[in-house]
Amino acid sequence: MHRDDNKKISDTISNLLHKMGLEDIKIESRKNAEGTKTQKEEQLTIFNIQSQDSPLLIGRGGENLSSLQHIVYILTNRQMENVPKFMLDVNNYRQDQKNRVIDIAKYSIDRVKAEGRNEILRPMTSYERKIIHTIVSEHNNLESTSIGEEPNRRVLIRLKK
Repeated sequence: MHRDDNKKISDTISNLLHKMGLEDIKIESRKNAEGTKTQKEEQLTIFNIQSQDSPLLIGRGGENLSSLQHIVYILTNRQMENVPKFMLDVNNYRQDQKNRVIDIAKYSIDRVKAEGRNEILRPMTSYERKIIHTIVSEHNNLESTSIGEEPNRRVLIRLKK
């Protein structure tokens, strides 16, 4: 992402948050952190909003954050011809959530290997399931599949047959 693109997106976020009445905010941008990444995440720039109003910005299960990202994308799309891929985060919520999902994946993989039984995880968002599938795919003797219907879609981890 070019420096000008970064600035335009950051300014859009800042202007929107100010219009929402949020004054004490700080926005930092960074390339996606190292670690388990999906292919889409390879080119992402993450804009982390630091705010005391994080519960309002994040919402239940990150719903407000997802909506905020969608709004920022629409506003940015009006200003730029080709909007680069980016993700919003608030007080590193998404990164912390991703780390929790990675921990769940590792724990579940260990259980499946040790016990030889299938493991069905809690309902997850498509983003969380993608993280699980990516980690499981790194193990030659394991496979994963998504089962169920939204919003109760889960990941099943099992030994390959």
